[in-house]
Amino acid sequence: MKRVVIFLALTAVLLLANGLQAEDLVLPPWSRTDPGATHQVWEFSDDSNPAMPDIDNNLNGVATVSLTGGFAEKTVWYEEYAGALGVWGFDIDMIATIPNFDVPNPIKEVWVQITYLADVDPLAFVLPEGDDSDPTFMSVVQEIVGGNGYTTAVYHAIIEPNPTFEQIVIWPAECTAYIDELVIDTICIPEPATMCLLGLGGLALLRKRKL
Repeated sequence: MKRVVIFLALTAVLLLANGLQAEDLVLPPWSRTDPGATHQVWEFSDDSNPAMPDIDNNLNGVATVSLTGGFAEKTVWYEEYAGALGVWGFDIDMIATIPNFDVPNPIKEVWVQITYLADVDPLAFVLPEGDDSDPTFMSVVQEIVGGNGYTTAVYHAIIEPNPTFEQIVIWPAECTAYIDELVIDTICIPEPATMCLLGLGGLALLRKRKL
């Protein structure tokens, strides 16, 4: 746990020093160019529902974000809210659907950054294949408070085995959440025997997973 905390702190400092956009503060503990990785970003620059990603590095299809209930009461898109551009305010579910590599790998990791204003952290959980009968709740591993009071919370979960797609559900905890940006990274991790075929880089990643 101590190593994870040190890694997250150093990553945030390095990213800020390199001038990356403020909401993408903490890289996942794998490379976004690794085999089996996906990376998608939503900045919500308009009121499209479902929303298409602004960055979509996913070889398996197009990821989307939907707000259930459509434009229901208390589900409002703001061109500007509390100093941030492109913000969804809602007290129902926001659901991101992420296409996946259709391979029988045993492990899938999900890494989510949510930049928001709310009284408490939104809850986040993963539905493999969209099945809501056995959700995997995500743990908050880091929080960074930025300008105008917005917080970027970093969530992590492991699901087993790798599904053909997953849904990440963001659920406001008894309050209205105002979401400025959403960043989702995933990776499906092969069997150890398959990892050997990926060379030394793959072996290093496997060792990091076991720490």
